[in-house]
Amino acid sequence: QTITSANILTEINPLYRCLSLDELFNKTFINQHLLKRIKYYHIPCQEQINLICFYDSTHICLCDLSRQTNCFEFDHNVTYDCRGYNLCENDGKCFQDKQICPTSAFCSCPECFFGSRCQFSTQQLILSLDFILGIINNVFSYLTFIKGETRNVGCGIYLFVTSIISLIIITIFIIKLTILFLSQMHLLNNRLFIHIQCIITDFFLRSLLSISDWLSACVAIERAVTILKGANFNKNQSKRIAKQVILFVCILTFLTYIHDPIHRHLIDDEEEQRTWCVIKYPSSLQIYDWILNVLHFSIPPLINCISALIIIIYATRTRSKAQKKLLYRQILREQFQHHKHLLISPCILIILALPRLI
Repeated sequence: QTITSANILTEINPLYRCLSLDELFNKTFINQHLLKRIKYYHIPCQEQINLICFYDSTHICLCDLSRQTNCFEFDHNVTYDCRGYNLCENDGKCFQDKQICPTSAFCSCPECFFGSRCQFSTQQLILSLDFILGIINNVFSYLTFIKGETRNVGCGIYLFVTSIISLIIITIFIIKLTILFLSQMHLLNNRLFIHIQCIITDFFLRSLLSISDWLSACVAIERAVTILKGANFNKNQSKRIAKQVILFVCILTFLTYIHDPIHRHLIDDEEEQRTWCVIKYPSSLQIYDWILNVLHFSIPPLINCISALIIIIYATRTRSKAQKKLLYRQILREQFQHHKHLLISPCILIILALPRLI
């Protein structure tokens, strides 16, 4: 009697694991030719009552109820790509309901990816707590440094440009959310427009966030230079250098992220009837992008910390020369207490920005 369909129930149990041939025989036996060793494959099923199956490099063998061994060829390196028509993103495995004339398929996503086509990643979250707090901080900075007298030195120019960048980020983010809602509600169907914003918005968000971090590092550097030079500090030269540095930082940051828009594209989710903007890097470019994120993430806070230490040490030496009765350690401790905010703030920013690296 032929059974056309059946419901088979089982449970996952460590005892049901198929053992490797290495766990059942010694190396001398395993190194023999397949034709010599396969005739002994009935022994494990007869000697081990709880054994259900085992495998070698080319076969899987099942132990039946009579403790006989039934072996069949099995490709351990099979690729789950739906026979070359894999629609899954980010190395997701594609499975079809039938080998011949399949009617449906689904994706099994690797770690940190999700979605019906593995199109979403938890590794590249742009919006984080440091972003939200940074936006609020820079809005107030803009209101402060919009006055001309606050931009008499380079620090004022850095902070003014940072606040402008923050407002641009807010605008881009609002536009991105608006387009996302409109497209998912099928109120915006212009594919060319959606594709253009897919390429541009995330590229500018990533770049501008990094530029803002680097400009804050520039503020820390100039603060340290001001302390070191003292009365010899040239305000006009500081303003001129600040303008050049801002231009250089912007150009360099945009160039480092130029690979981002090239690898962004749209995919259509037929199951949910939606269009998503996704990014897919080759393996080598993933490493480059990760290194790039680490550099943009770690170097600016590190510069802030080093600049703070320079200020503390220089102030300690200067005061120790003027107040020789006080111990150097005592003065150093006082300076740390006085300038501790310069060390605490970059540490807090590092903690808040950690989601960007996860």
